[in-house]
Amino acid sequence: QQYKPCSLFKHVCWWYYFQHQSNSRVIQRLLEHCYDVQKEPLLNELIGSILALSKDSYGNYVVQHVLKHGPNQARNRIIKEVANNVLAMSKHKFSSNVVEKCFMFGNDEERDHLLSQVVGTTQENSPLVQMVRDQYGNYVIQKLLEVTNVAQRNRLINSVMEMVPNLRKLMFGKHIIAKIEKITGKTVQY
Repeated sequence: QQYKPCSLFKHVCWWYYFQHQSNSRVIQRLLEHCYDVQKEPLLNELIGSILALSKDSYGNYVVQHVLKHGPNQARNRIIKEVANNVLAMSKHKFSSNVVEKCFMFGNDEERDHLLSQVVGTTQENSPLVQMVRDQYGNYVIQKLLEVTNVAQRNRLINSVMEMVPNLRKLMFGKHIIAKIEKITGKTVQY
């Protein structure tokens, strides 16, 4: 049997609903229980506003929910948008949680792309250098150390050690060193 999209999806200004606590929970339930054809307009609007929603105190939960439970196509689109804005999002209280979820729920290829965006190509253009110094960005780095595969983790650790030589002296650097030591079982030497 074919189902037509619910008329509710055609006439609602979703932006309003994404930004309120109880409504964001309703949106999450709709994404869980509606048919794909019904979810499509909602997902399209959500993905079209990913940066703003990720910075919203309630909208970020909707984005995280799509990353965890949504269709692969939606997750891929979100991760591409996050990769293009990884530094700004990592330094924001709410959107940093979205960045973490991208690494948690992305596949290895998506994580490789995200990690490349974090590491950059030189110390001068590396978001990593700013992230380890940031109150929210350092948590993203710690999460990366937990959820990446061994090759990705080694690349991240090598990049941190190379690009941030005074890590131990930084306010948040001590937390990153502790995480590296816990994961590797080795003392970090400078």
